[in-house]
Amino acid sequence: MTLDPLYESGDVLARLPLGIIIRVNPPGSAHPVIAKIFAPPSSLPAEFCETMLNTMAKEASALRETGNNQIVQPLEIIREPGLLIVHFPCANLPALSQFVKNKKPLSPQTVWTFIKQLKKIHDDLAAINIQRFQFDPDFLTVSEDDLRLFYLDIAMVNLAKHIEAISFGYLDGLPQLLPPEVVCGNSPCAASPVYLFSIMAHYLLSGEMFLDSHSFVARGALGISEPLPPVRRFEPARAEMVNDVLERGSDKNPSRRIPALPQFMIELAEALGIEA
Repeated sequence: MTLDPLYESGDVLARLPLGIIIRVNPPGSAHPVIAKIFAPPSSLPAEFCETMLNTMAKEASALRETGNNQIVQPLEIIREPGLLIVHFPCANLPALSQFVKNKKPLSPQTVWTFIKQLKKIHDDLAAINIQRFQFDPDFLTVSEDDLRLFYLDIAMVNLAKHIEAISFGYLDGLPQLLPPEVVCGNSPCAASPVYLFSIMAHYLLSGEMFLDSHSFVARGALGISEPLPPVRRFEPARAEMVNDVLERGSDKNPSRRIPALPQFMIELAEALGIEA
């Protein structure tokens, strides 16, 4: 594995369990790019790492097939033994996390606007066989003029196919967004995305990410058992409706959870008093 010295001079945006994300100016380019560099540690089995990196590269390439311009398309994919580098365009837009911090509390209409867009992104990824249980607010950007979300793929690991990655603890993004059944190594089901969307809806409504005050490891462990705290911003009747949907949507047992994403969307819109 040989890493071009160029990448050592980039601005670090995030450190991931499997690598790093930097902003860098490639040679001959007038514009910076976001480079996601994945280099698994030598302590992991080499065959496993190569399989995982091949899957990541394949999925990065597949992102170009979505036809959804809110899913940021990779500019370049560089694959070497033990190494994957993916270049994405560098947009000058605030992260969703910063937007929520500056604008909270978001109106129910804004929350619904974002949730609808996330569902479209989720569905378009699923259409090319990419299953996502991560929408890290640091890697979603917002066009404030029209409230459009843009998704910069963070994990690039199809957990539905590579559940074994979880046993090594090498997960990108926010572990508390993962459905407990996935964390425990079981296969995802139709109710699994409902868990993610319940956590995201709670985040957008409350302005606080579930378990965010805990360490990375603790968030994953506590997410299996800790319930979502109630959203307290609404008058009692509305709060009861909203919290009922979020509580059932984030049930740790998928058999008790709202069974599928379309039903969750209908119930959330009704609870928020918005026409779906």
